[in-house]
Amino acid sequence: MSKLRYFLVQLRAKLWVKPTITGVAAVAWVEAAYVASYSFSEKVPIQIDRDLLFNLLQILASTMLTVAIFAVTAMVGAFSSVATTATPRATRIVMQDRSAQNALAAFLSAFIYAIVSLVALSALSYGPLGRLLLFTGYSLIIVWVLVSFIRWVDQVSKLGRMNDTIRRVEEACSGAFTDPAISGNLGARPISDEVPLGTQVFPDAIGYVQHIDMEHLHKTMEGHGAELRLLVRPGAFVDRHRPLAVVLGATRLDAEVAGILGSAFTVGDERQIENDPRCGLLILAEIADRALSPAVNDPGTAIAVMGAQLRLLNKWTDSKLETTEC
Repeated sequence: MSKLRYFLVQLRAKLWVKPTITGVAAVAWVEAAYVASYSFSEKVPIQIDRDLLFNLLQILASTMLTVAIFAVTAMVGAFSSVATTATPRATRIVMQDRSAQNALAAFLSAFIYAIVSLVALSALSYGPLGRLLLFTGYSLIIVWVLVSFIRWVDQVSKLGRMNDTIRRVEEACSGAFTDPAISGNLGARPISDEVPLGTQVFPDAIGYVQHIDMEHLHKTMEGHGAELRLLVRPGAFVDRHRPLAVVLGATRLDAEVAGILGSAFTVGDERQIENDPRCGLLILAEIADRALSPAVNDPGTAIAVMGAQLRLLNKWTDSKLETTEC
């Protein structure tokens, strides 16, 4: 996985991304409706009264504000429940729930569309085609909100429950365990002997290795005719005195090449489950540890965690066998 793709995957998991994109799209639709009002002079088949459209948008704005606040409150409560009953490390995984993100995006986008449309109708003069386009956007958003709300009601009833949290952690780990490039040697050759002395590459920050751009490292070393041996993998904790890799075949590295090699390693404050299979097992272990504590005393949760870990290890074994057969 390249660093750009890794960045996009991390960006997609943020709660604010989808509402921002859909909100910008809603504003763009309102602007396009105004431009179309005076760019096309054809008669429209349906005449939408301005006052009727204004009243509908007012109802939508007042309703969606309440629904959006309710949705955010329910999601925050679910995230707090996960951090309290399971483990804080599982909160980020639960926050990536697509149904919750889609519902939040639908509610906020509907509110933004209604507010912007009301302001535009009050300040600008929309023609028949523009009002028809605004009404079309209103109808599409209503359908989207209804579908998202129905799906979200089913999801919010499960969000934050222990079984659902364990299932989400297992699903989030599944990709790392089934991808040989992540759970294996990261697409590199295994080291069969001790690492010889060479020019060491150190990180610029202190934290956990979250991602390694193997393609970037390969191209850099290929251009310099040298060999690179990795000393860490995603999940390792590094500081400025622990080398990330050793370069063989080069007497020294200038600052530019060392910076290029160092940029292939993403170091952050937290471990990322997408490229770190061990992180998923640790999160599941933390859930089981809390369940077996004297204050909770829930052996059923620990048994469920053991089942999830066993399934993940079985997937890892199957992926290794498939790779060996190929």
